[in-house]
Amino acid sequence: MSRDRRSVLTVGAANVERVIVCGRLSPGDKHLVAPGVETAGGSALNHSCRLLAAGFSALPLVPLGDDVAGDTVRRVVFDAVRARDECGGGNLTSWFDRLARRGATTSVTTVVVEADGRRTVLTERGSASDSYPAVAADVLDELSPSEISGVLIGHIHSDRASAQNAGGRTTSRVIDRFVDDVPVVANLGRTQYRLGPERWLDELRRVDLFQLSLLEAREFCGIARPSVRVIARWFQERGINALITVDRFGALGVLRDCRDVVFAWPDDLGDAVRDTTGAGDAMAAALMAEMVATGVRGRDFRPSDLAS
Repeated sequence: MSRDRRSVLTVGAANVERVIVCGRLSPGDKHLVAPGVETAGGSALNHSCRLLAAGFSALPLVPLGDDVAGDTVRRVVFDAVRARDECGGGNLTSWFDRLARRGATTSVTTVVVEADGRRTVLTERGSASDSYPAVAADVLDELSPSEISGVLIGHIHSDRASAQNAGGRTTSRVIDRFVDDVPVVANLGRTQYRLGPERWLDELRRVDLFQLSLLEAREFCGIARPSVRVIARWFQERGINALITVDRFGALGVLRDCRDVVFAWPDDLGDAVRDTTGAGDAMAAALMAEMVATGVRGRDFRPSDLAS
């Protein structure tokens, strides 16, 4: 597999994640727990780390503060680079310095995992999210499509609708800037897809692939009790290439010019594996890596391309 040394631009969320495991969470009580595991996550960071692990270059365009949490985000990316190249990461230092806002804070998420698997998520939204649309706009204006090999759009929290705008501004800006020149995968989050299909249909017809989970697809399509077949037809009839992830059962692909549905069944990895697609982030990164390596864009995919 060949490598394109230009970077994939990953656009979306980044935050510090602290995971605490307890027997049973009882609000109002004290709990003795083991030390929490701290790392960094978020759609853009996950996409970048998976691409880096596969030997591709990545530039995460993320909301970043100049705080301790922001340093953790940087460290996780640099660790992913060093895992494959001890001398790599030089250009990322100046890249992150360009993104970090002085005095701004990076988002922090605490996840409490109970013995029965239930999760309670507590998110401290960093102030870097407020300045992110302006920061992203400045970076995108200066970044030429010739400098990158592809674009992966994840969950952009600041794309929520408000009294000032209809929402989705940064996502639209990224698509308009790059879709005519390089592969674009839209792995949108709740903030974006809940704006409704009419907000996105024109743009989703232009991107190479629109990826979301089965539950997200049901909500996005807005069809009462939709089956997989109905969802597939919904995307096909609207001319959208879609990849729908189904947790540990793999994924299914829908191509705009094909009436068939492609099922990608994963290898049997045992009951311990809950999601073979890495909550969708690993799947999106793998699809982008395939397009960069082969030069075949998702808009030109045939069923055999998805099946392989």
